[in-house]
Amino acid sequence: MMEKVIEQTLQADLSDERKGEVDLPELVRSLEVLGLKGDRGFHVEELEGKNFNELKDYIFNRVWKEFDEEIDLVREPFKRYEKDIVLATIDRNWVAHIDLMEKLRAGIGLRSYAQNNPLQQYVQEGFDMFEEMNRRIDREIVSNLLKFRAPKPQPTNKVEQVREAAKERVQK
Repeated sequence: MMEKVIEQTLQADLSDERKGEVDLPELVRSLEVLGLKGDRGFHVEELEGKNFNELKDYIFNRVWKEFDEEIDLVREPFKRYEKDIVLATIDRNWVAHIDLMEKLRAGIGLRSYAQNNPLQQYVQEGFDMFEEMNRRIDREIVSNLLKFRAPKPQPTNKVEQVREAAKERVQK
């Protein structure tokens, strides 16, 4: 799912002026919206000189490696969090899709006045809305999971606790 979302993000940022080239500043902004900012963020300089497939592979491999390292210590509890995110996202988007389909059904009769077959229009627009819902679900799930930060392990003895507290005071 993550690779598909990254590829869709790259597709959306293809430059109109230069066919086949990715608009790198826009790509970096799109990745920030996805949750890849700060220490997980990308810079235009590191993406320059790569074609579409190289960008896709580079971004996916780096994101997946960092994500896997982040959840490594909390893999079991993370599965529950991941399941909750997936179910809540699907539920919310499915309810919104049903509402939109009801509105489409209510207004589809007007299409016959425009010399269009209302049934064909309903089926086509319903399918397009369903595909858009699936893309939105994928994007929201990936975005929410990428924003996850594992808690730092707590020191086990007093000496380590004192060192950690002193280190935090020095950093402030």
